[in-house]
Amino acid sequence: MACRVALCYRTVMGKVLRCMALAVGMTVATVSAWAQADSYTVPIYVTGTQTPSNYQIYVSQSADGSNAVPYLFDTGSPNMFTVQGTNTAIAPTNTFAFGDGDPVYGYYVEGRSLSLTTKTSVPVTPVVSNFNTAMVVQINGNTVASNTPLADGTYGDFGAGFYGTSTLSTLLTAIPLGSNSRLGYVVNVAGISSGEGSLTIGLTQQTIDTLTNAPGAIQLHMNHSSDQIQGPEGRLITGYLKGVAVTTVTVDTANGPASADLATVFDTGGGPNGVIYYGNSSTPPGVFDGYLPNGSFSLTSTSGDSIESWTGSSPWGGSVAVIGNQAPSENRVNTGGYLFENYIVMYDLESAVLTLVPVPEPSTWALLACALAVVLPVASRRKRS
Repeated sequence: MACRVALCYRTVMGKVLRCMALAVGMTVATVSAWAQADSYTVPIYVTGTQTPSNYQIYVSQSADGSNAVPYLFDTGSPNMFTVQGTNTAIAPTNTFAFGDGDPVYGYYVEGRSLSLTTKTSVPVTPVVSNFNTAMVVQINGNTVASNTPLADGTYGDFGAGFYGTSTLSTLLTAIPLGSNSRLGYVVNVAGISSGEGSLTIGLTQQTIDTLTNAPGAIQLHMNHSSDQIQGPEGRLITGYLKGVAVTTVTVDTANGPASADLATVFDTGGGPNGVIYYGNSSTPPGVFDGYLPNGSFSLTSTSGDSIESWTGSSPWGGSVAVIGNQAPSENRVNTGGYLFENYIVMYDLESAVLTLVPVPEPSTWALLACALAVVLPVASRRKRS
């Protein structure tokens, strides 16, 4: 009976809150001539076909927002590179790589009219005209057929593009906002079972106050990238390193627990493992020597707030992995995509603050849901133990 009640609770709350999200999106979409709103709510579609689950967002290249296609929403992507399979007669003028250097994408930069939409191509943000995007024409030197999706059914990654460049960053930073809003996002992934989450673009003071004062909220300071990236209406804004904040990571080794303060990537595209990138030239060089892949992994803020911990394996069946031979400037930890299943994540780009709000148990979720309903649509799921 308890299981049935919990299931019913999640189902009802999820439907109610998704309806609220749709209502807000429709209200925004019908504003005459796309008057600047304080925030926009875009669906994130959650698919459980992979582990961890895929988070998809839809992007249109049409002036009317039609013919939108899916991209993986990956907050760790370095740039806005949402156009997959373009004019192969144009040779790539630059490249960028992910992870350990594979794959390598060849691209040229071109201005396009871009907007974010629902899966059915209903626009939910204004069209940003002549926005620079990476037109990907090669992957590992191989030509990509025109307008052809990848094997996973998407057209590449849609990055939050925190650090970017002045000529290539992300659409999220360029969408015009009302005067009562701050630059920033809220990522709320509903979880595998619900199928839909939300991305809120633009932060009102009420949104910021509600989330920063929520029970168990953790605040971390993001690192500046020293880059200037494309902002609203063509102006440049300060970029950040993938939403990175410094945390203390601790793992089991053959010599006992070992800890280090490392830059941490809060990355929706993170895999099932807790990956620690740490070079032999670092100080101290051997802090993670003899790590135990199936030991324990914990992540805490530098002020002592517990963020995530595993014992034996990660919640998605992954393990702790330490990848060496990194330059000290590349030292970092990626906790994996599971973190977004347990937290609502807010990025305040003007204050350089990243806020994690634990998704509560059903017994207390209703109270937070009522407060959030006033400021942003959210999706419900029960936090895993």
